[in-house]
Amino acid sequence: MKLNQKIKNKNKYFKKGVSIVEALVLIFVFSIITISFYSVFSVGSKYIIGSKNKIIATSLANERMEMLRNLAYDSVATIGGIPNGPIDPDENITVGGKIFRVTTDVRFYDDPADGIFDGSPFDNVSNDYKIAEVVVSWGDGGESERATLSSRFVPPGVENSVGGGTFSINSIDYAGNPVPNVTVNIYNNQISPTVNYTTHTSSNGNLLLQGVPGDINQDYQITMSKSGYETAVTYSPATAGFIPYDAHSNIIEGAMNQKTMIIDLLSNLVIKSKNSFGEDLPDVSFDLTGGRRLDDGTTDPGIYAFDQTVDTGSDSEFSIGSASAGKYVLKNFSFSSGDYEFRKVSVGDDLNSSTINLVPGTSLSTNMIFMDKNIDSAYINVKDSNTGSVIVGASVELKNTTLSYDVTLVTDKYGYVYFPETIASPLQNGETYDISVTATGYTSGSDNVIVNKFTTKDITLVVE
Repeated sequence: MKLNQKIKNKNKYFKKGVSIVEALVLIFVFSIITISFYSVFSVGSKYIIGSKNKIIATSLANERMEMLRNLAYDSVATIGGIPNGPIDPDENITVGGKIFRVTTDVRFYDDPADGIFDGSPFDNVSNDYKIAEVVVSWGDGGESERATLSSRFVPPGVENSVGGGTFSINSIDYAGNPVPNVTVNIYNNQISPTVNYTTHTSSNGNLLLQGVPGDINQDYQITMSKSGYETAVTYSPATAGFIPYDAHSNIIEGAMNQKTMIIDLLSNLVIKSKNSFGEDLPDVSFDLTGGRRLDDGTTDPGIYAFDQTVDTGSDSEFSIGSASAGKYVLKNFSFSSGDYEFRKVSVGDDLNSSTINLVPGTSLSTNMIFMDKNIDSAYINVKDSNTGSVIVGASVELKNTTLSYDVTLVTDKYGYVYFPETIASPLQNGETYDISVTATGYTSGSDNVIVNKFTTKDITLVVE
């Protein structure tokens, strides 16, 4: 009886609790519910804000279009545009603390319904009517952050020529393919009023403008740009200091004037400096020239978009994040310490060991390889005895029986081999090494070389 009474008294004062496992499960479930709620709330808020901005942008676009509709036909034009008029082509409007960018583009349109200029059937009045496009954007201005309206404006009565010329501008890549939706700026401050007109090419890479004011002095500067692409700019032949590949344009009134410019994807280039054994070689300075060629190519070495003296720094690396494609040449090397001889670029041009070919829209990493002039070594070049051209893939054996040295290497695409292959098997200063060379289609050749630090040797082979 007393024992039962003690148990009852103990149970009377025992408090029920929650185990650690139960608490963790409860926290986990609560966290899932909370995160889900906030995710839905965040996404919902984003869509609500986006819809609100879309409504505001559409309203602003309608307001701008209505303003254009209430203007006289001749006034439906932008400042510095083609045609030129009173409307601001690029304006920021703040609504509810948010900035909206309002861009207005007005241009003449040659409707093929009654023939086209320089076509069949021929239409001698190419400015049939105007097309106005209003774009209101916010944020990054992507497809989901913009509102676009366009409208046609027809002249009162019978259409009349406004003079000027027709200007056809094409954007292509290096392969000759059209590049669509390229932003084009046309600038000429040598005529009055000044032309400073920004628009874009169509989906087929063409921009056709009517009624462009005439200019026989070649003062129209064209600038092409697109996200992820190089910027292409024309230069004045009178002031550039070189004959430009992309020269300013002139406009002959009553004629078709054409301009085609190349614009291609940007690339990334990384250049590392290393010695012959693959070890980093820091602080190498050199001249790097290349990328887009600006002159017409008639004079060497030419004018290029990139022309600088650069340095690989303490990490033995130099990089260009947004480089235009093309040929890059490396020269005039200098070192913070030591004395080295340039050997080649590991991923380089097939004919020139100091040239890099950068392809549009790619990322290229390559090594500059240098040979230490204070290391006992042999740099052997194999050539054709008749033509003097290098022999690629020739087997070169370097041998010294006394020193138990016998290594065979194959010439690279520049016709060279370098001994020693590793720092663990060095050559010996003052020692004579026998050279044996074989190559397909040639008779075997032999010679010897006395090594004294960095030592060069040419071997010629005779065609069989």
